[in-house]
Amino acid sequence: MHERLSQLIQEKNITQRELANKTGMTECTISRYCSGERTPHADNLRRIAKALDVSSDYLLGLSDEQTYGVNKLVEELRNKRKKYYEFAFFHNEHNDKDLEEKCYKKAMAIEKTLDVLGVGVK
Repeated sequence: MHERLSQLIQEKNITQRELANKTGMTECTISRYCSGERTPHADNLRRIAKALDVSSDYLLGLSDEQTYGVNKLVEELRNKRKKYYEFAFFHNEHNDKDLEEKCYKKAMAIEKTLDVLGVGVK
């Protein structure tokens, strides 16, 4: 696990201190995980995986797939929602009410999905 953790820290171009801040752990704890001196328990493993946007299985070496990443998916949903809203209300040059309504409904559906995921619109 410590090899993958160290590799991800380099790939994500972050420091151990930044990862510690993202996870609510101490820099010393992260350092011990990176050196292999200690192995995180389940909750800390989950927090590290979430902060690095990978699966726990990937960190543990049980999978070679990092996963698509929930954070990336949420960001894409937020961007699509914003585009639908903008198109419905600001870029509808022909004042097409049907198109406006369709775009608005799509934006609302994405907003509802974000709410269900518990991540909000931001």
